Amino acid sequence: MNLAANARDAMQNGGMLSIETRGVWIDSSFVKAHGYGAPGKYAVISVTDTGTGMDEQTRERIFEPYFTTKETYSP
Repeated sequence: MNLAANARDAMQNGGMLSIETRGVWIDSSFVKAHGYGAPGKYAVISVTDTGTGMDEQTRERIFEPYFTTKETYSP
């Protein structure tokens, strides 16, 4: 839900948010080429939007647990 809300906020003038799911089989050649995983069936979720994107400084921090680009609320 947070992912969709962030995409919405990045498309201030409207846009398109797409969430797609599909099943894939990972084989041993994929595991060997990428160096991780185990052969088997997996679910893939792809999320795209037509928002403005992120600058490099933001991209470097997006996986920090409490990082936000939004104003913080203090009661």
